Amino acid sequence: MATFKKSLPSLVLHSQSPIPPMCSSKYMSNKAMMKENALVLGLDLDGCITDAPEFFSAWSHSWPGKVFVITYRRDKQKAIRDLAEHNIRYDEVILVDRFDGKAAVIADKGVTHYVDDQPEMLKNIPSGVHVMLFRNPGNFDFNSNRWIMSNVTCRLID
Repeated sequence: MATFKKSLPSLVLHSQSPIPPMCSSKYMSNKAMMKENALVLGLDLDGCITDAPEFFSAWSHSWPGKVFVITYRRDKQKAIRDLAEHNIRYDEVILVDRFDGKAAVIADKGVTHYVDDQPEMLKNIPSGVHVMLFRNPGNFDFNSNRWIMSNVTCRLID
């Protein structure tokens, strides 16, 4: 049985739609409901899967639709080995070589839910995609309890 560390990484959910598609089925026809429930999960490998492999293994195996691993790596075979080591179910591993590359893949593959740990990767994702920012020491200062972001990826409010 897996043991969990004292400070587990966490997710922040951001969505443009006020009602999740699966909650609004009473307002849709059966055909529209089937199309709407085609859930496609996109996962980042480094900083997400590598930081909480038990969580992502369970989630990928219970996800009702396709799972795409979209990673900013150069070695696809190493990525595949790492996913096997962490028991991650996936339909395809896609490597990108630029920040906006993930957004293009997400749009092309019809990803409905996406998880990444780098806000720079989330910037250009289409507005209809549910986006989750995975918290880890690379993007969150646990001593001050504050997110670490640049003025390129966030707008500060008072």
